[in-house]
Amino acid sequence: MGETATDYNAMILAAVRRMPSGGGYDARKPGAMALRGSITLTDGTALPQLELRPETAQPSFCSGATYHVFLDVVQQCIAAGRLTLTREQLNALPVRAQPDGTGVWGRWNANGPGTARLFHELRLGRNFSAWKEARPGDFMKIWWTREIGGKESGHSVVYLGTRVVRPEGGGEPVRMVRFWSSNLKMGYGEKEVEFYKVQRVLFSRLENVEALQSVLDLPKTDKYLAGLLTTRTTEAEVYRLTGVKDPPSVAPKMPAHLDAAPDVRNAQKVEKPAAPGGKEKSRKPSLPEQAR
Repeated sequence: MGETATDYNAMILAAVRRMPSGGGYDARKPGAMALRGSITLTDGTALPQLELRPETAQPSFCSGATYHVFLDVVQQCIAAGRLTLTREQLNALPVRAQPDGTGVWGRWNANGPGTARLFHELRLGRNFSAWKEARPGDFMKIWWTREIGGKESGHSVVYLGTRVVRPEGGGEPVRMVRFWSSNLKMGYGEKEVEFYKVQRVLFSRLENVEALQSVLDLPKTDKYLAGLLTTRTTEAEVYRLTGVKDPPSVAPKMPAHLDAAPDVRNAQKVEKPAAPGGKEKSRKPSLPEQAR
């Protein structure tokens, strides 16, 4: 019989459960510096491995939180003997001074489809935008506005699912999207928002962690992602450069299958995205080089 395919989504959800809670949110220099010190390589071992200390990456920010989860899965595969990386290959993974679009972290942290572009370049897995295909444990980029690029407002998260709640005292059911990340104010943790506030999503499903063995073949810089620090791009270009098949032609709508068997509960107080100017960003603001 053939080898059973690895359920990376389950591994991602397990990694989320191992992450600390809270710790505060800061996408400025304190969060960037804390992240840099939390990802290193082991010394003096025959087989090099990642040493991850997410508890020291506090305060945190969204792309740093999801990157820690991704690297946790990578390290679990190394420890289980499913993946072997040389020290040089592993050395491409820690967060250093990579600007947007440069290296692995610089791609993950970039504006626009950073994570999805990395998945497509390395063939780590597939990207898609159809809600009906989403599974808990998929990485997800949320856009709160229609802008993509330098003026966007977005969020890098791990998708947890959807549910429908009924407001206390009656009223129309409210459709919610649930996710885990580092979120405004609280830091690491779960959050949910009304579905209609999500203007666009892009899912990335990890399917082939062994593709990291080709990490040194990546061009040093993805010029498209690097340019999104200050410029804008189109939805069509995003889908083309991330390999999305049959992309939607309109803004996302709540998929019909969620109405078929909703999880109807009494609605609690719902956290909403902050007002414009205070939303989570898909990457940290431009920082001094030593803070990146």
